[in-house]
Amino acid sequence: MSNNQFDTTMLNPREKPVTSDINQAQSQLNRTIRAVLMELFGYRGALNTSDAKLNASGFVADGFRVYASSPAAMEVNIKQGLGFQYNAFDLATDIDGCVDLDDLSQYKPLVLNLPKTIAVPAADPTNPRIDIVEVKYSRVVTNPLSRFILNGSTGAFAPSTVNKTLQFCLDDVVPSINGTEAINYKTGTPAGVPVEPTVTPGYMKIGAVRVEAASVTVPATRVIDTRVPLTPGGVVNIGVTFKVDRAALTFVGTPTIVAPPGWVVGIETGTQFALSQARLRIIPPRGVFTTTSPRAVVTAAHVRTDNNYVNAADVQKALHVASQIELIATSVTSLAGTAYWPNPSPVLPLNSLQYGVSLWPLIFNTPIFDQTSLPDPWALAVNVSIPIGE
Repeated sequence: MSNNQFDTTMLNPREKPVTSDINQAQSQLNRTIRAVLMELFGYRGALNTSDAKLNASGFVADGFRVYASSPAAMEVNIKQGLGFQYNAFDLATDIDGCVDLDDLSQYKPLVLNLPKTIAVPAADPTNPRIDIVEVKYSRVVTNPLSRFILNGSTGAFAPSTVNKTLQFCLDDVVPSINGTEAINYKTGTPAGVPVEPTVTPGYMKIGAVRVEAASVTVPATRVIDTRVPLTPGGVVNIGVTFKVDRAALTFVGTPTIVAPPGWVVGIETGTQFALSQARLRIIPPRGVFTTTSPRAVVTAAHVRTDNNYVNAADVQKALHVASQIELIATSVTSLAGTAYWPNPSPVLPLNSLQYGVSLWPLIFNTPIFDQTSLPDPWALAVNVSIPIGE
């Protein structure tokens, strides 16, 4: 057996290795790395499917996120990064005639080291349309160089041009428009109520672009991030910590937000920065949801002082954290009069889904519960866990 994950090709003392030894060693290491990542990013899925894990295709952090240019132009960009696409049937061996140079992992990498810019085709003069950006992995042999190759008949080495790199990187790909390149921009049909074109078989959708009638730019509010994020176990965790004046219920100092790259997360506080109006606004990539009625967010909240949590019963009486899911279906949400702290410069595209986690500390049962037992200021930590897909 050869080229299994975690296998090691042995080179014995005084052994003269052959090319297949080196190819095999590289293939084993490559397959091992991808096997670990596939196990890390896989998740169980819904209870009504099975206990088997789902081998998710998707993207790490903000890799391959589609975004508008600034200032706005008739173009969109793809951010550099890393993704993986699951394919159980593409298990290549002896690639390009190189013995034991194999690709036996079902988890295929997509690599982009530099951003890509795609020119958006001209808008229809009368009706809007919705386009999509789609990608697929590309495994090619490339980097031809001259090397001395042994002639089996003559026993002599002679220079010959051979490929030296098995490449998954998409840096060299020139994006196609309605074509077949590994990065493809697919235009929709203009209509009064436009719909997205279907994703080409074998591709993954990473973005949707609404091109308004007669428009000459694509603003950020018309670009939707449709990627599926890859996270350990299929769960994204977001945390926010902040201090609150016990009597006034207002922020003390600046809150801290920890969130994955590519997610718009901020604290919405209104004009008075009063905690009673505050909520955590989370705008994830659209690929987080497999339906327009996503499951609820799992939230937890803690009150602490000097790294010591107060009595658990007091926490339950003092703090209530509510979550809700909002569908912005017809228009861009107006952010007039709304403050984000810190300000992530959020923009809400058409049809974007968002989570709103209210940070309302509800003091109740006052005759029995003495809130003066809480520290002043409070130090609160709110953790939000969002499952991916179904």
